[in-house]
Amino acid sequence: MGMSICVVGAGALGSAFAALLLDSGCDVTLLCRRSEHVKEINENGLAVNIDGQTKVSMVRATADSRDIPVVDLIIILVKSRQTRGAIQSALGVVGGKSSVLTIQNGLGNEEILAEVVGADKVLSARTYVGSARNHLGQFEVTIQNKETVIGETDGRITPRLEKIARTFGDAGLLTVISQNIVGTIWDKLLVNLATGALSAITRLAYGDLYEIEEVERSAFEIITEGINLADALGVEITERNLKVIWEHARVRLPRGFKASMLQSVERRELTEIDFINGAIVRLGVRFGIATPANNAMLAALKGIERSFIS
Repeated sequence: MGMSICVVGAGALGSAFAALLLDSGCDVTLLCRRSEHVKEINENGLAVNIDGQTKVSMVRATADSRDIPVVDLIIILVKSRQTRGAIQSALGVVGGKSSVLTIQNGLGNEEILAEVVGADKVLSARTYVGSARNHLGQFEVTIQNKETVIGETDGRITPRLEKIARTFGDAGLLTVISQNIVGTIWDKLLVNLATGALSAITRLAYGDLYEIEEVERSAFEIITEGINLADALGVEITERNLKVIWEHARVRLPRGFKASMLQSVERRELTEIDFINGAIVRLGVRFGIATPANNAMLAALKGIERSFIS
């Protein structure tokens, strides 16, 4: 038997990671918020379309962490605005030797988790795996040639890090260990800064979004502000070419793929804007660096979110 794992969050990515890890021999439980979703998974299994092939995995699911024994690894795969509530709901499965891994977008999740469980338990990862719901309501996930980068927050290569990386690799996930996970977090942030907000505001899937010259120019301005803040913080990012960063998000994804932020808007849910473009705006104020393009994205998404309750 492989690692015992609790995946917190039953969206497309959480479901895909749970199914892949279970099928590779891990002992996996999916912690969900909605009891009706738990009932459906436990009765019918978890159906996920991965790289064009639908598989059904009999993952255990529960809405109550008291149903789960202490595990080796807790994977946090919820929206950033739900991070604190998610880890608090999972405290019952966190033991003395447990590790907590965030695979979320944006800035601030590691700090929230550290406040709740202690910094020594927290590892970080960023993934370029694409996920969405199709017209049938099924989760579609693209993992082929899509990296998941994992690291200790202090840059060390530790036995637990290597074990998690091996476990992910055995599950079919292209996994890379980083000694600069902070740089990795910012690399992914730069991609999310441009694609997420612009997709959500325009309501366009990637195929149409990437064909509009004015959208690309706006994306470059948004990314540039992010790079300026990374430099101010002394973060070592791995890519500075604006075109390369902009194009990275859509590699091997279908034209109809929708950014996570657009998916939230279409469901009339709050987005992760505060943890992505909003984080850049707050850092800009702190360092006295202008961030007009990111502030425009923040303002527009706040207006859209306000319309959901008006």
